[in-house]
Amino acid sequence: VAEKRPYHISPAGTAQYPRLTKPDTKFKADGEYKVTLVLPGAEAQPLIDLIDKAMSESLVKAKMENPTKAKSIKGASDKPYKAVTDDEGNEPGEYKFNFKMAAKVTSKKTGNTWEQKPAVFDAKLRPIPATVNVGGGSVVKVKFEMYQFYTVLVGAGVSLRLLAVQVLD
Repeated sequence: VAEKRPYHISPAGTAQYPRLTKPDTKFKADGEYKVTLVLPGAEAQPLIDLIDKAMSESLVKAKMENPTKAKSIKGASDKPYKAVTDDEGNEPGEYKFNFKMAAKVTSKKTGNTWEQKPAVFDAKLRPIPATVNVGGGSVVKVKFEMYQFYTVLVGAGVSLRLLAVQVLD
């Protein structure tokens, strides 16, 4: 039985490069749905705190599960968010959060493969048909779960798994 992760809902922010109706196959042959959410600093802070706490928990968990390597295990340097910088390298006080969902998943336990896509809703929570493309600049909220991971190369970290998007504007 799959472990049920708690989900979270982001504050409303601006979507950048959303790929919500058709998966992006540039870097993954099976495709990936994704959206980058831009939030002003004050609204981003609770989400940053939530992610940083999960990153710390992921590191503790990795050390507990790999006691012989515990000393060498580090936190992933890449976080699923970063400060926005303009062309001059200044930070206007906004943050970008990266949400992703694999279009095709293969279970490590069973070997079964299935396809999935994020649910997309309008402001009144009515489903938006897949024929409607959500463009960059749309105001959206993202429903997501945090997935803790550990690999020897990257370290212990967290990724933000896209579940659904509500388009407000």
